[in-house]
Amino acid sequence: SGEAANEHITGEPWPIKQVRNQRLGECVSVMRQLFAGETVTHEGLVTVDRAKLWTRPEQPPKLIGAAVSVETARWVGSWADGLITINQPHDQLIQIIDAFHSGGGEGKPVYLQIHLSYAENDETALGIAFEQWRSNVFSPPLCWDLEL
Repeated sequence: SGEAANEHITGEPWPIKQVRNQRLGECVSVMRQLFAGETVTHEGLVTVDRAKLWTRPEQPPKLIGAAVSVETARWVGSWADGLITINQPHDQLIQIIDAFHSGGGEGKPVYLQIHLSYAENDETALGIAFEQWRSNVFSPPLCWDLEL
C-alpha cells in the first residue's frame, strides 16, 4: 500500500495503512476492469470518470502485490497474481509465504527482492546503499510514513 517517501508527491495527506490498503483494493478493481475492456466509472477513495484503455495488451499484466508482514501477505493473497517481498530471516520469510498461500495465493508466484549494492570500490557501493536504503534502518510502520 506504499511508502510516503515514494508516494507523497500527490500532495494529499499520507493516510493510515488501512486506508491505503482500501485505496489499493479499489485501484486493483479498476485496473482489472480496464484490462478487461470495460469503461470504468468509480467513486470511492479514488475517483475514476469514464476511463477506458483504447489499446490493451493481448494478456492483462500480472498484478504483483508487495508485502513485508504476515498480515499484509495474507491480504495480498486474496487479490494479487503473485507476491514480492524483501529478504528477511528465513523463518519470517516462510511465515510470509505461507500467509500469502493461505490467503488465496496458492499456486501463484513468489518473488524475493534482495538489496545489493556494488561499484568499483566499497566506499562507492556503501554510499549508493546509504542513498537508496537509509530509511530501511527503521521498522514498520515508521519507515512507511517517512517523507524523505
